[in-house]
Amino acid sequence: MEGVARDRTCEYISGRAVTLEIVKKLNGHSGCQVDLCRDGANYFIRKSSGSASYGPRLMRQVEKQQRLRKIIPVPQVVRCYFDKNPISYDMEFIQGLDFRQACLSKPMSWINVFVECMCTHFKALEGAAVKADLQSAFKSKLVSLQDVLYAHQAGKVRALIPVLEALLAYDFSRLPATASHGDLTLENIIFKGDGDVVFIDVLDGDLESFWMDIAKITYDLEIAWSLRSSLWQSDHSPDDRLLRMLSRYLSEELGMVIAQKFPEAVPHLPALKAIQALRVLPYSHNEQTIDKLASYVAKLPIPV
Repeated sequence: MEGVARDRTCEYISGRAVTLEIVKKLNGHSGCQVDLCRDGANYFIRKSSGSASYGPRLMRQVEKQQRLRKIIPVPQVVRCYFDKNPISYDMEFIQGLDFRQACLSKPMSWINVFVECMCTHFKALEGAAVKADLQSAFKSKLVSLQDVLYAHQAGKVRALIPVLEALLAYDFSRLPATASHGDLTLENIIFKGDGDVVFIDVLDGDLESFWMDIAKITYDLEIAWSLRSSLWQSDHSPDDRLLRMLSRYLSEELGMVIAQKFPEAVPHLPALKAIQALRVLPYSHNEQTIDKLASYVAKLPIPV
């Protein structure tokens, strides 16, 4: 792998002194720094807490990632540094393609393979029941969003208050409490050469249901969230136009197969997709992003 080391440190790894190279700083989210590192010929990913206050959340993410590895493909956790400040952990580096690269380099038939692959992993999550009071967890999350909507300066966002009130009255106890990824966007999927995928950036939280994962990836495709840097722009290259066509086809195919294999989830998806979009609003400061999210939620068929 090519790359210029941006930093070098001497560390003890597994009882031996090594020169650790930070090959590339990746895009960290949710208060974390993510680095591609190298110990000699061995590449790995290091995820570090951005602050002391975020440390407990990072520890919960590590624990969740270790549990999920027994259910769906996620990177293996290889080392934890919970006694350091900031805390961090190392995980295996997965080589593969991102969604854009997969779309532009693979034959169109790979989409059908991907849909079946996703449904296989959804089925695995469905079989991993957990104990959770989902009604209380969802209400707590929605109450925290209520203040954000009331205080927001954008009229389109405040107009979503009736939607939020409808969600507060929703019966989330009908959802299955299961293991879940927590942030299942296309950005968090690595496409391997053998046709399988690996899920990265596991997110902790209390809304533990694989239906939320289904809602997240369908919302992602419908709003082009993971492709916003290209598909939300006014000028599109030929690659962008192909990407738009293929992502729409994937959205239709995934929706059809989910309706066949998980029919109980379908009536709840509008409410769950609305929650997934609303959760992003507190972190959105770009006018275009706020407008896209608000317009998307307003069009979802949620009884108010």
